[in-house]
Amino acid sequence: MNHRRAGKDAQVEEIALLSLVRQHGSVAIAGLLKVIHTSKSDRLRVSAINMLLDLGYGRPPQASDIADRDPPPFPEIRDDMTLEELQAVYQQLRRMPARFR
Repeated sequence: MNHRRAGKDAQVEEIALLSLVRQHGSVAIAGLLKVIHTSKSDRLRVSAINMLLDLGYGRPPQASDIADRDPPPFPEIRDDMTLEELQAVYQQLRRMPARFR
């Protein structure tokens, strides 16, 4: 079986599925709004609210995303470093994201 062809078929199927979902998106949103306004179950209302917020604002970062934000370790700077070593440390510090400098 040609894996490249299988990959293209999967992409075509995914695009078709997204198109179908988008065609019925307004109906789905209307259904979520109906649940929010008419359901007697708090659990269902909260779930529908969360779905709408995810659609409108995106999902909040997951724990693994937050863990990726830990600052990288600072390079060690010693009194006996050569000029080349100090320049390398300087370049390493410049490449660090601004929020960690």
